[in-house]
Amino acid sequence: MEQSTIIETLKTSLLTNIWVERRLIIYFILVTVIGIYVHASVFEFFELLLFSFLFFGIAFLGFVAITAHIRYYFHYELRRKVELFADKMVIKVKDKVMEQLLKNDILKITLYDKRHIDEGNLFPTLLDSFYYLIVIGKNQERIVLTCLLDIRLKKKIAAWYGQELEHVYQFFPFPLFTELEES
Repeated sequence: MEQSTIIETLKTSLLTNIWVERRLIIYFILVTVIGIYVHASVFEFFELLLFSFLFFGIAFLGFVAITAHIRYYFHYELRRKVELFADKMVIKVKDKVMEQLLKNDILKITLYDKRHIDEGNLFPTLLDSFYYLIVIGKNQERIVLTCLLDIRLKKKIAAWYGQELEHVYQFFPFPLFTELEES
């Protein structure tokens, strides 16, 4: 039997985690620069940091973005690797094969995203970077792939699948909400 070659390997990395949280990191750097500029003491720096964290957390849903990041990482992507072959998808956790789904057995792949690509966001938030995919197989098995696997996950999965992904807009991009709606 001929062994398929891996087309793409998707796994979470530090670069991807930084990319998803880039806006919060920029705000932290901005607060640090302002703190240094005004010669803030350590206590004043932490007050400034707390104030900015509360402001961005409330105004731009930063708290929800951090929650999404933690949920994506620990609930879905911790030590998980997704290998895309020409004819199948293999999901490994700690280098042990957990699931294998043939491309022909996939009924649909749905992209859940907050961002409207074709329209401007009326209310841009720190959640805009977060999205996930749900792959549904013939046996109704559901596999969740989050944006922490790769910065260009949408494009890579669409290219591998060879079809357009069904797109669902969801203000809070949590897989839990979708699972409850469909149950």
